[in-house]
Parts: sequence; structure tokens; C-alpha cells
Amino acid sequence: IIGVDLKLETDSVGYIHLGELPAESDLILRTRDENGRYMNMSHQARTGDSADSGVTRLKVVRRFAFNMWTQMAGVVEDTSYGQICGEVYGQDGEDGSGYQINISEASEGVYYFNNLGYLDRRLEETSENGRFCIFNVASSLVLLEAIHSDGFSQRQFVSVEKSFLSFAEIYREHIDALLRYGVTGSAYEQLSEDSSIKDQINPIDYAPIRLIESRGDSTYLDQGELIFSKIGRDTDGMFHAYVDAFELEPSLVRISEPFAHGDYIVSLYPRGFLEDLALSKEITYDPEMAHLVVEHGVLSDQTNIKVRLYDSSGRLLQDPIYYDDLPVKKGIFFDLKEGRYLVSVTDGDHALVSSSLVYIVAGRLSVVKSGRQFIPNSLFCDVNCDLNNN
Repeated sequence: IIGVDLKLETDSVGYIHLGELPAESDLILRTRDENGRYMNMSHQARTGDSADSGVTRLKVVRRFAFNMWTQMAGVVEDTSYGQICGEVYGQDGEDGSGYQINISEASEGVYYFNNLGYLDRRLEETSENGRFCIFNVASSLVLLEAIHSDGFSQRQFVSVEKSFLSFAEIYREHIDALLRYGVTGSAYEQLSEDSSIKDQINPIDYAPIRLIESRGDSTYLDQGELIFSKIGRDTDGMFHAYVDAFELEPSLVRISEPFAHGDYIVSLYPRGFLEDLALSKEITYDPEMAHLVVEHGVLSDQTNIKVRLYDSSGRLLQDPIYYDDLPVKKGIFFDLKEGRYLVSVTDGDHALVSSSLVYIVAGRLSVVKSGRQFIPNSLFCDVNCDLNNN
């Protein structure tokens, strides 16, 4: 289990018991079978909101079955590449038939399974079971797109790792969302000792927010409010968006359910923030690479908060450059490679208090928000209201 320093074995019925983990935390997991009966697989999952949230199930694939699929496809598995298999789920109990799968990177085909469960090279779209496989994909962060014959389409990020099989689940579902957003202060304002200045979030009339998973309909309201209608989400119930505006840093935003309901504010960063922060810390950075800001709202009983960053293979990366401690612990990672990462936040007792998955894209700033969050009314009330009161 990446970022948690746990290595567990399943019991006689295939369960693992993780002990106490924070509610609504993201996990990256790797499954291996020392006897070679199952494929090495990379998974991501999310814990429930309580101890009664039920069992999270991970799908594994038998090595024998995967070898049979490659033979049927006429493909030789290259262990220097990763593999993708997956399933499309229809809406409201409908089957997964009629979808074509596109991938953003080079691969050896997209192959579909017939209603008997066999890979069939003649098929050009999914059958009722919605299953597909894509072979020999270079290690990277890819976008899969499922396009239905009725015009529906949905995309999803998938992390591909060398010698591992990733399983992608694409759900056809629609939600409506109210997104509230604002712009943070400049780097120099955030470095201020005055809490009323460093943690301010200012209204912005308009920010072009482009959804990744689905196109959806959008309606801009007054002063930083945006309604999305009939939009899709990824496997973990998140949706993502690109933000591009002259006055803002180019960003990739990951939006969880509380933010999608307008309960909290999505923070956008002003253009020049990265450059000014790098100058103030006397470091150089490459604007063409990816960058990550972590904001953890510190609770009253949390001390000595530390932020760690792991890549999908479990490698611990460099420490962030911290630029604020209270009431929000803020740190930045410069010059990251594109991919999927896990942000782990621990306290003084080394207990895990937050675990967040984040996608990093070259030339963009990604932001992870965890812990205590600002209530949205603090942005939309009087301009002098106190942002630190939650």
C-alpha cells in the first residue's frame, strides 16, 4: 500500500484488513502473487466515510487468462511496457455494450470481449459485458475515452506502469455540480505574517474551466460560481478540469464531492505565483514541467504536520518547500514528471491524517487540499469577513 508502509497478505477468503485509516482517503495499491498465478496489478481505491462503509473490492486477473487473451489478439506481451484491461458500466442497470475505447498514447490495439467472455479480434466495440484490453502501453499517464454509438463519451485518467496491469472501470453516470472558486493571494501575500492577508481568497468574475471526464453543460453565475449539468466522474467519484486564463497559473484541478456540492472553495492561483515563490526561496524551476501545491488545514489537535509525496511505484520523493505553517500547512513541489502521485500527511505521532491521490500534467500546477477547509460563505459575504473561521 503506497505511502502507508504496509505490506499485507490476503487471508483464506481473499480479504486484507487495513486497520485504522482516515475516512475518505485515497490509496494506491499493488497486488503481487509470488507463485505467479495472478498478474502484477496496480490499483487505486478510496476509503469510505465511516467504519460501516463496506468492503472495497479489487479485481485481479489470472496469468493464464491474460496469456490466453494475448494469444487471441496475436500480441506478444512486452514486460518493458504496461498493460490495461477494463470494463464499461452502463447507466441505471444497462449493459456495457456499444462503446468504442480510445487511448491517448501509442499501444497495440484495443480489443473487446464477446458475450461468451472471449477476446474477439473482429469486434469494434464492447459487447454486453463492456470488457476490453489494451496491450503494451509505455509507462505514462494516459487518457481513456469511451464513446457510445448514441454520442455519449466519457474520459478517464489511467496510470500505466512497466510490467504491471492496470484495471480501468468507466461508469456511465451523470451528476449536477455547483462549483465555487476564487483566486488566492500572490506569493508575496501568502508569505506575509498577517493571517488576514496570507490566507485570503479573492472573488473572480470568470475563470474558463474545461472538464476532462466529460463535456457537460455549464452555466456561469455571478462572482465565482459555476453550475455543471450532466457531467461524468472517474472511478473514485472525482472529476477533473483544466483551468486556463491569462491572469491565472495553468492548472489541473481535482474536484471531490464536497467541492462539487459547493461546500468548499476551489482555490485558483494567480499568474506569476510559481515564479515569485521560486524567487523568494532562491531556487530555479522549469516552467515546462509539472508542479504541485499542497494545502492542509491544520486541526487544533494536530502538531508537527509533515507532507510526503510518493509516485505510483512507491518511491518517496523530495520534501516540499514549506511556505506557511498555520492555520494552513502549505508546501510546494517543483519540477515533477507527469504521472499519478499520492500525497501523504502525517502528524507528530507519525499517524496518517490524510492521503490524497493527484494527477500531475506537464506545464500545469496541481493543487491538493486536505484537512480543515474554508466555508464558501466566507468568500461570498462581505469582503472583510474572516476566512479563518470555519
